Amino acid sequence: MVAARAFDRNAWLESRRHGLGGSDVAPILGLSRWRGPADVWLEKRGVAEQSEQSEPARWGELLEPVVLDEWARRSDIRVVRGVDHYPGGIVEGPEPWALASVDAVALDPDGAPTGVVEVKTSSLWRRREWGDDGGEMADGTVPDEYRLQVLHYLWCTRLDRGWIVALIGGQELRAFTVCWDPDYERIVVPRLRAFWRLVELGTPPAVDGSESADRMLRHTFGTASDESIVLPSETTSLLAEYRTAREETDAADKRADVARQRIQALMGPAAKAEVDGWRVSWGNVAGRVSVDGRALERDYPEVYQAVAKRGAGHRAFRVMPPKGG
Repeated sequence: MVAARAFDRNAWLESRRHGLGGSDVAPILGLSRWRGPADVWLEKRGVAEQSEQSEPARWGELLEPVVLDEWARRSDIRVVRGVDHYPGGIVEGPEPWALASVDAVALDPDGAPTGVVEVKTSSLWRRREWGDDGGEMADGTVPDEYRLQVLHYLWCTRLDRGWIVALIGGQELRAFTVCWDPDYERIVVPRLRAFWRLVELGTPPAVDGSESADRMLRHTFGTASDESIVLPSETTSLLAEYRTAREETDAADKRADVARQRIQALMGPAAKAEVDGWRVSWGNVAGRVSVDGRALERDYPEVYQAVAKRGAGHRAFRVMPPKGG
């Protein structure tokens, strides 16, 4: 049985801030669906807003020892939790900034480590992201961020094999073998090293059009001053590019609206339609119930004051071309 030993989660999170771990790799490379380079930079600088653990993450943490125990039974491989094998649950890698927080370690009969084990819990809706169970993992078998995570752990631990064990939909267990790939050290590590240098210098990563970059800009420059400045002359090309892109977006939206309306006219009252494998739905949606805030404030001011909530402020970005431009 793989014991679920309690440990100080806050201390563990703080220790991860002082280096780059496996879950940071995909965001830094722009391959994560949830985080980006700017998110990692803010976290490592210690200025990111602390968010509570999500419900899926919490259940993943609770189910981890159960999944490990069942996989160990099926595979006949002895495993121990990472927090039991490594002090504080953190492995220091070949470079000062390199960290690994492994879920578990596979051991040989003599107790020597033979590989790392990473546990994932996935919803049934994402079942197609996972390949067939068993065998050596090929590219595309599991999401890239998980493969990169395990490769980072192998680099830090100097082990040559790892397993990704996934519980899908709470009822299907799949396991994948990840072998060490020297290209990780040759291609990925230099990019991680350069990123950590940005963290040390306090230099934000380049903006890339992602939501991650938007979050970094909001955090860094969240409140506007009364100052008015003259931008560098090269900004003119960026302004023209922004205006052109917005016009192209508006034109694309217009084309989409025309196509949608023509399809709806052909469907008439039908809720569903299909043609050559395409399927279309245009069903009924119940009207949204809303509250007239002004009437509530006027007629019931005490109730209004008790329930009113003001959203967070933000800066509004507008571009105005030169007159006649």
